[in-house]
Amino acid sequence: MRSDDYTPELWTQLAPLQNDIRTDLMRNGAVLSLTFIDRQVEGKQRSYRYLLEFKDARAVERFVLDERDKVSLIQSELGEAKPDTAAADKK
Repeated sequence: MRSDDYTPELWTQLAPLQNDIRTDLMRNGAVLSLTFIDRQVEGKQRSYRYLLEFKDARAVERFVLDERDKVSLIQSELGEAKPDTAAADKK
């Protein structure tokens, strides 16, 4: 994560959480793929949605960029363990 990629407001929230974010992502296993879902334009902001496939989970993430191409919002829309992983965890 680089501060230059985010709006100052969002970076203020994310900076102290970097280690927690990294730890949470590592729990999902290796990233297998990143698939573009859609793009929306709302005024001067653009919103992008991606499906992230990890070894043990999948997630849909939304990223909103402002007019300066800085990330102003990151929103998780879906996060779930893969079915075969969830069953293995119960054993």
